[in-house]
Amino acid sequence: MKKRYIRDQIKLGFVEKLTAEAERLDWGRRLVEEIRRRNYEGLSKVSLEYGIGLAALYQVLETKAQEFLKGDQMPKSCEIGVLELMLSARADELHLVSLSGYSGLGESELLELYFLICGLQPGESGIKRLDELIDAHELGRLRDYIWDQGLHKFFNARYRSLKGIPENELSVKQIAEALSLTAVLDEAMAVKRYVEKEMGGRTKAGDMKEELYHEQTFKNSAFEKLRNIYGMFDNYPCSFSQLREAMLDLHMDQEVERIEADGLSVLKDYIRSKAVIGAREIAAKYEFIFPAVSGDDQDSARRAISGSFFDQALKSKKGRVFLRREALYNLRSAIRGAECWRFPSGHLLCVISTEDQGKHFLFSYCPSRQEQDAFILKCLACFYRHESYQAAVISLVRDYIAAMSGNIRLANAIKKIMIALPLALGLGLMIGLLYSVVIGGAFESMVIGSGIVLIGVVIAGKNGYDEEITPASHERIPDYVNRQQGRVVMGSLQLDTTPEKKKKK
Repeated sequence: MKKRYIRDQIKLGFVEKLTAEAERLDWGRRLVEEIRRRNYEGLSKVSLEYGIGLAALYQVLETKAQEFLKGDQMPKSCEIGVLELMLSARADELHLVSLSGYSGLGESELLELYFLICGLQPGESGIKRLDELIDAHELGRLRDYIWDQGLHKFFNARYRSLKGIPENELSVKQIAEALSLTAVLDEAMAVKRYVEKEMGGRTKAGDMKEELYHEQTFKNSAFEKLRNIYGMFDNYPCSFSQLREAMLDLHMDQEVERIEADGLSVLKDYIRSKAVIGAREIAAKYEFIFPAVSGDDQDSARRAISGSFFDQALKSKKGRVFLRREALYNLRSAIRGAECWRFPSGHLLCVISTEDQGKHFLFSYCPSRQEQDAFILKCLACFYRHESYQAAVISLVRDYIAAMSGNIRLANAIKKIMIALPLALGLGLMIGLLYSVVIGGAFESMVIGSGIVLIGVVIAGKNGYDEEITPASHERIPDYVNRQQGRVVMGSLQLDTTPEKKKKK
């Protein structure tokens, strides 16, 4: 098997046939999954399980961390630390909002919870996953806080739209008394929407009288559900999980979504406002010296903590772990998955899938286990280092060319010399004989003939040495094919792998 065969099969779309007898290497996929989960401990477990050193990947993460920490952004580790404290028994001691419940949250669940709260708006699937985590780990206080704050914002927004801006923020009870719950929850709209959705789910087979009967029945049902909701607000704060279910039962999905989004926004702002407390915990964890900052001036505190932690992190092993974690927390990569196969011939195929439904096929001859591990790690490292896929591939190929160029150029030079030597010998002999006949002198003719041979060999060797090195130059230099939505959009011949220095000349 040669790289050319692998490339042709991929371009023809025969990937399954190509990999049918190949051995699947699972650890590349596992690494990508743990990176997507931002789980540093998961990376360490994969490294130990498969006996693989992740130095190349760690180096990329440490470099990326510098990009994330050089601004005035508070390290996300500090915000995660705040959330962890809020969920612990130490919340009251540190004067934080206590969200403590069952202490069964592992690191991966804590990270997932943090990014559902503090990431972009989680959407319907994100809210569903948040509810699953809250239920699984008995975090009722977390849901109560989100709903209490969300209702507060929702009720105040309704008050402003109906009555104007109040002098001070009002409580849920104050607004309910001032406006009435029928106005705050827009009773007429809620009933209308409920009836329309329930009527829309029926098969219209009856007459007008029957339709009116069903419409009135649904109206009565809506009013009954509203009375149940009003009763909950009479005893506010109530069971927010029951209130949520009651509002969803009344098809108040829009209101529920808005309340939860507002509550999550308040929680996110609160976590960020207390990040200095989390920073103290992080400093103790990684043995950093905590800078002299005040929680009152958030902007200067962020800059001071970010810069101080980065400088200290470069000086210790624990600090480098901090950098890697911080890079994972901030990393935004479009890599969706990775699959790797080892062929009996010693060739290795690494397929990196991206969010744009692209598949990037990288393949090389890697006969030893060490070379195989290095190839997969380099592929992943280049794709995480560069935002452009093409830049990642070019960087990978250039690294291999730089490492192998000396041997390849020497081999090319020898090959050219071997081809040119018979011609140079023939030309040198002919010119030497001609000189001897015309001018005379055996020694002089021998020197001239030898000079001609030497010049020919030098020119041939130089031409061979200066030949451009491409993936086709050696089986160990990676080759590449990109398939986008099943169509080949880039192959190895389209890659510009000319070294930067040579291009500048």
